[in-house]
Amino acid sequence: MARLWSMTVDYLTVSVGDQLPILVKWETSDSIRRLVAKYELTTERDDESGELSENLATPAPAIVGYVTELLQKAFPIDSVTAEGSSLEFDLVKPINAGDTVSVFGEVVGKQENDGLRLVECRIVIEKETGGIAATAYAVVSL
Repeated sequence: MARLWSMTVDYLTVSVGDQLPILVKWETSDSIRRLVAKYELTTERDDESGELSENLATPAPAIVGYVTELLQKAFPIDSVTAEGSSLEFDLVKPINAGDTVSVFGEVVGKQENDGLRLVECRIVIEKETGGIAATAYAVVSL
């Protein structure tokens, strides 16, 4: 099957089984702290020092951002947020400092509905050490 690329993809060329690009992210304590600050999230603090806990996990909005980044590599940016597009997300395991994750997926369906051309994708966020950290189901309106 083909690997999709946003510069050349359109509804007619997409097929079930086509692969999305692969995105790799490596989390560090510093990167997680920046994400926590970016999303203005409260986090666990060490009881003694009041500092942020070293057991920080990547916040869910950032993981959704990774999935969105992957989709924007596969489809035109405006399609990812177009009418009819959607994203469902399920966090299975936390992504901690030191984790390297791969974000990948495939086209699992396509349909025309109420004048919209919709492409359905299943996306997996997998930890390098094994196991699935999160899954997502996306619909992109082309």
